[in-house]
Amino acid sequence: MLGTRYDRNIGVWEEAFQERLRKVTVGIAGLGGSGGCLASILARNGFGTIKIADPDFFEIHNIQRQMFAMESTLGAAKARVTARSLRDIDPEIQVVSYEDGITPRNVDDFLEGCDFVHEAIDLSALAMKILLHQRAREAGIISTTSAMVGTGVSTLVFHPESVSFADYFGYPGHLDGWTLSAEKIIRIDPDYLRKPYFLQRVGQGTVPTTADAAFLTGITVAGVYKRVLMGKHVEYAPKVMRLDVLDDRMYAGTIH
Repeated sequence: MLGTRYDRNIGVWEEAFQERLRKVTVGIAGLGGSGGCLASILARNGFGTIKIADPDFFEIHNIQRQMFAMESTLGAAKARVTARSLRDIDPEIQVVSYEDGITPRNVDDFLEGCDFVHEAIDLSALAMKILLHQRAREAGIISTTSAMVGTGVSTLVFHPESVSFADYFGYPGHLDGWTLSAEKIIRIDPDYLRKPYFLQRVGQGTVPTTADAAFLTGITVAGVYKRVLMGKHVEYAPKVMRLDVLDDRMYAGTIH
């Protein structure tokens, strides 16, 4: 293993585990801040197959926090750029790309063969968020989702036998008059969330977030998958994992 692409991983874990990662498949639905960072970390860890889905294109405001958003990729399809970048990290990685994003027609195909799935779909496609978690649960797949705010991230992990995504957020079975409660996933109160300039942006319809939060998301979620594979303890929903680097308490832990 020494001198190979992943030799610096060895010692953090054993060669046998590194070989095991080559047999793991992860689906990532949404390639913005959290999805792109997670994809990069998984590829650099040595995960063997990554399925990616996103219908969007890179824009200038994405550069501030999205892994593969750069001047050279502006206007390009996120799924296409991400697939190319992952293969540039590891030419042997298997990448399956869905440039139409997640739809009712392809959701089952997207989930087929996945060991884990990370949902980072925009709130504008709320029905697809619900559907992906529902179908993952039915297929016995662990699903994750995260909320990035400021310099922190809150992550929920849904096991097929834990509370479901729909039950956690109180989904009544239809979208009429219902919206996903941000408070149920963020669950934090760092001091900067009370600053006038933060509240002003929120009032304008934009939740401020940074590359710090995006990278923390990728780190946290990739860590969850490795903990599961290693047989280590993982906190599942309704508990929320929270990390924030600018919280005055430097909070890092699990919220009940």
